[in-house]
Amino acid sequence: MDPSYSRLRNLLTKLHSVDDCIAVGQKLPDGDERVVLFVKPLQGKQLEPALVKRIQEAIKDRLSRRHVPAKILFCDGELSY
Repeated sequence: MDPSYSRLRNLLTKLHSVDDCIAVGQKLPDGDERVVLFVKPLQGKQLEPALVKRIQEAIKDRLSRRHVPAKILFCDGELSY
């Protein structure tokens, strides 16, 4: 597992609304790549704009701007590593 991913996962699971997450690289048609973050909120929580903003700010403040994913998507099932 990438050490950056471990730090990202540890950071986000400490947020009170995040149960689990996984970040993946997505190749784009132009050959570039972006990071997509799948977030499984805690039971009863939803991935609302305010939570997305908290996630982005936490990553930027505690890791770096380059760690902020291009997309943050909700996942209500089990995440597969």
